[in-house]
Amino acid sequence: THRVYDGIATSEAGVDTGLSASLIARNQLHGAYNCTVRGGKPHPRPGFNLRALSYGGDATLQSRFENGRFQGATTYLSDTGQSYLIAVIGGRVFRVDPSTFVVMEISASTLNSPLTQCFFVQAENFLIMQDGQAAAWIYDGVTARRSVTTAKEVPTGTVMAYGMGRLWIAKGRYFVAGDIV
Repeated sequence: THRVYDGIATSEAGVDTGLSASLIARNQLHGAYNCTVRGGKPHPRPGFNLRALSYGGDATLQSRFENGRFQGATTYLSDTGQSYLIAVIGGRVFRVDPSTFVVMEISASTLNSPLTQCFFVQAENFLIMQDGQAAAWIYDGVTARRSVTTAKEVPTGTVMAYGMGRLWIAKGRYFVAGDIV
């Protein structure tokens, strides 16, 4: 039999599973699982590193974070470029600093904790969190507060998207668009 050899020189064009493997460029991969192509060549995905979280000796904070119902999490990019993990657990909003692993509760009260899911979107420097029933939480990187629904600041809804300076909110089968920034 006659063998044909092939290989990968670079893959800087990334992964494209939307096309047939015979149609993608020579510097693309059709499928890549548990790997990264940063730097132009495929490498195994970095492993997970377990880190201990710090609660500052606050047993109540630790219990709320570790024992509450997980309702969702997202990342928040502050004005200074620092990223944080924001999690809603048991209706309470927590911030985890990935550089120090310090956990902090940033909500003064709770979202509607019986609900199973929280929805997030970052619009400019504001992170908006909703559960579909109560007024939205708005986090500015320092404090979290409820939306002023009487002023129609952020309507109550579920799934949200932000783009081109406009916030979109799903309310059941309807969508609401905010004013442009």
